[in-house]
Amino acid sequence: MPRRSNPRWAVILAGGDGSRLQPLTQLLFGNQRPKQFCRILGQSTLLAETAERLSQTVERESTIYVVTRHHEAYYRDDLQQVPPSHVVEQPLNRGTTVAVASALMRIRQLTSADPVVGFFPADHSFTDGSALDGLLGDAFAAASGLSDRVVLVGARATAPEADFGWIEAGDQMRGLASRSASPGRVHAVRRFLEKPSPEVAGRLFQEAWWWNTFISVGRASAFADLLATAAPAVWRPFSVVADAPLVRHAELMRILYATFPPLDFSRDVLAPHPERLAVIGPLDAGWTDLGQPYRVLETMALRRVPRPKLLRRLAG
Repeated sequence: MPRRSNPRWAVILAGGDGSRLQPLTQLLFGNQRPKQFCRILGQSTLLAETAERLSQTVERESTIYVVTRHHEAYYRDDLQQVPPSHVVEQPLNRGTTVAVASALMRIRQLTSADPVVGFFPADHSFTDGSALDGLLGDAFAAASGLSDRVVLVGARATAPEADFGWIEAGDQMRGLASRSASPGRVHAVRRFLEKPSPEVAGRLFQEAWWWNTFISVGRASAFADLLATAAPAVWRPFSVVADAPLVRHAELMRILYATFPPLDFSRDVLAPHPERLAVIGPLDAGWTDLGQPYRVLETMALRRVPRPKLLRRLAG
């Protein structure tokens, strides 16, 4: 396949097993379907909703999907029109660090440039798409000029949530003020804490830290440098095989994934290296991570989605 140059790419991370929400989704759908492949908030799955949302910022032909092969029955319909080259089928779920590295390797195979790449979970919800679009545009613009940093999207915290990552924004970075009407400004990251204790989360909330949305944007080379520093045992094997023919990709993936331990991108890569990060925000777009049943119920109520009878019983 010929390589092409495109300055902006998106990666939708949809390879998780959805284990935290699985008791609820199994009751609703009668199988082991992970939440990103469920029609929780409407007629579309969370994966399809994410793809539609991102199409306002990144062309669909420049969007990569990371999935895990044993979920194929669940993502088949949503991805049937996506070129195979744009679907990264992991043989195993090894966590978000490995998924990010695998997607970067695929992008390197598809483009000759050093594009700006955004990584997006497939199981999140936003109530204000316009606010998100504006801030994403600013994030891509900022990342284009920051060759050595990954730009995180920080959301304004509305509760002392211990299940999220927290970002302490530092000084505003010169020359990277927002170029649009959105409120986002780019800051250095002073500190990053992933899933603190409830007591610590309460303190961070009082100190006005931001939530980490897990949306991260940066030059492909910036992500590669960060992974080479924070997770060399993962990045080194991927970088060695990155130029292998695409037809050998599945074979190489099986070999590599058999050697990787599960690694979390926020905890194991981002949090230890705040000096390699920037943050834009605060985002006020009704963001939430649909990782817990109570958040699903709250989001359905906020978006006025009719709750199935089962959910009404569970909610009392």
